[in-house]
Amino acid sequence: MVILNPRWLCGVIVGHLLSREHLEQVRVTGCYTVDDFQLMFPETDALDLLQVLESLSLCTQCDNDGDIEYEFPCFNFVETLPGLWEKDSRYQDAIYGGIRIVAPKGTYHLLDSIFLRLQVQLRRSSQEHHDPDNDLYQWFQGSKFCSGNLEGLITLEDDSEAIELKVRGPGSMRSACFFFLEDLLSVVEQVVSEMCPGLVVEKHVLSAEQLKRHTEGETTAYEPRALMEAQLAGKNTVHNSNNNVEESLAELICFGSKDVFEGTVFGQNLHISTLGLHIRQQLCRLLDPLDPMGRDWCLLAVLLGLSEKLPHFDPGSEPTLQMSCTERIFHEWGKSPTSTVGILLNKLQALGRQDTVDVLLQHTPLYRTALYEDDRNTDDLGGASNGSGNSSSNLSR
Repeated sequence: MVILNPRWLCGVIVGHLLSREHLEQVRVTGCYTVDDFQLMFPETDALDLLQVLESLSLCTQCDNDGDIEYEFPCFNFVETLPGLWEKDSRYQDAIYGGIRIVAPKGTYHLLDSIFLRLQVQLRRSSQEHHDPDNDLYQWFQGSKFCSGNLEGLITLEDDSEAIELKVRGPGSMRSACFFFLEDLLSVVEQVVSEMCPGLVVEKHVLSAEQLKRHTEGETTAYEPRALMEAQLAGKNTVHNSNNNVEESLAELICFGSKDVFEGTVFGQNLHISTLGLHIRQQLCRLLDPLDPMGRDWCLLAVLLGLSEKLPHFDPGSEPTLQMSCTERIFHEWGKSPTSTVGILLNKLQALGRQDTVDVLLQHTPLYRTALYEDDRNTDDLGGASNGSGNSSSNLSR
């Protein structure tokens, strides 16, 4: 067991490192050796101190041409190099895709700190799954991860209001591109969950057409609501008003991979057990209070065919045992394998509760996909030649 003095750690050490005076004279690359830190804190064993800071996810140990250094993303002020995401002759038949992670209003300031931790985790992941074909380059508010012929760009965008993940690769590696993006997304979700467990972020899907054409200006980002409404309407495409084209859900979500598309369960067909805790809490908050018109949990239970269970859902006069009536309904109705998000949406619309419909449309997971074996071939919707059916990066594993 190691006992640390909070005042020493948070004030003398971390307070000094993150002070304005120190940030004005840091090494622009954010990389320091053990000797550098020993000079900075002569009264402390530098190696022990760096191990403590590494456990706090402020830095990561890395190998720089045989020299052991510690990378501090919070000190990295390297400017973006030109050509990191320009058109490349290697990607004439390339496929593109991406996700924009947006935080709720009033919490944008959290993304700055989240992104710094994300860069630490990306470095750790690249080392834990070391591969000579992998390469990670990081700069101020940006990272580029390459895995063989696949490239992933992770940046902090819109004045720190969103994190964007973009992936591209050869047209023959559609499935690999999908799983590569999934790996990067898993790293982001892991960091958000660790730092801000109650933060509810939205995942907007970037226009694959605009990414491929490297269109100047802001790339269209489809909100979950727009994609869910397209699914409910039985449409296979969504309209991009920026360039007046129709984009297929298969290209936007699955990179056009037939294998991924066929193995994907889209939002409306997901079982309600896939709804996150925050979604269920919002629905319970809206439906539990008695409604003057009766449009609350009670009528929802009737619409879902649970009339006989109504006495069980009502906690009665035992407030100490009180549990959300709506949650009881979800628990009981969810026992059936046919209880899907789409059915719930239809019942809520019939109930006339647009507020609850809006919650589901905006926050229901867009899809769930089974992972494939590495040796499974890709049969692409776009007619490209076969390639690997899975990403070799496995960043989040």
